[in-house]
Amino acid sequence: MIKYAVFMNLPEGKIPGYYAQVVKALANKANLFDRDKEVLIVHSEDELKPVIEVMEQFKIDYEIGKLWLLPESSKLSTHFSDFGFTSKFGNTYLYEHLSSIFYFTQIEASNLKQALYQIEEHKLAEYSINDTSYYAVEKHLNELMERISKAYDGQIEFIQS
Repeated sequence: MIKYAVFMNLPEGKIPGYYAQVVKALANKANLFDRDKEVLIVHSEDELKPVIEVMEQFKIDYEIGKLWLLPESSKLSTHFSDFGFTSKFGNTYLYEHLSSIFYFTQIEASNLKQALYQIEEHKLAEYSINDTSYYAVEKHLNELMERISKAYDGQIEFIQS
């Protein structure tokens, strides 16, 4: 599931009261889903507007991005942290511009084991929903994932953000 993020570039040397004012303004105007350090996360693109208004009001530089929200049951790889983070509220995210998520639409069980063995070293995360397994990889590896699935007579589909 995609969430929208505002990545703040907070100015150095501001007094603590400055940040308290920003937090108070956000609480009054925006419906935040989550936050982590300098990242503010909302459910939808429409919910970005009040967050951006607060950033502009306080003259805070920011960037907007998309995040994949992963289920709590996700198994994370050792190099996951290069492509995502777990928020202070315990939600786990992957940066959408750096990662892709796919699942097998068809493959024989005997071939699936071999395909997963080939994919293992590239996985950032893995999770299952309703008996379907999903795999997150670095976005630039999409073509490789397709070639691996075809080598084992399978097909995959990438989730669209």
